[in-house]
Amino acid sequence: MAEVMDPPPNVEEKKIEIESKEIADMSNYGPARNNFTGLYFTMTGLHVLHIIGGIIVIFAIWGPLNGMWKTEPAQYVNRVEVAGLFWSFVDLVWLFIFPTFYLL
Repeated sequence: MAEVMDPPPNVEEKKIEIESKEIADMSNYGPARNNFTGLYFTMTGLHVLHIIGGIIVIFAIWGPLNGMWKTEPAQYVNRVEVAGLFWSFVDLVWLFIFPTFYLL
């Protein structure tokens, strides 16, 4: 278990006071006031929603729709192919979102 260490003897503790004007200036960086953070959270959230939708479709193909393989194999293969295309689309979009928002 880690122990709490005392600060070295040559370090002085200083009380920092932040003026209310500086706090108001810091609040301008939220999604409501900054285009970058607004787009960042919007695009990341939309990407997450598409990932969740793709996961639901994949589990539906593995689960309840699996019986279609015996009754209607052509439609089942078509649905698997469309799910794969959707997942590839989500992956391709991520290749553009990641460098734009995370690396810039």
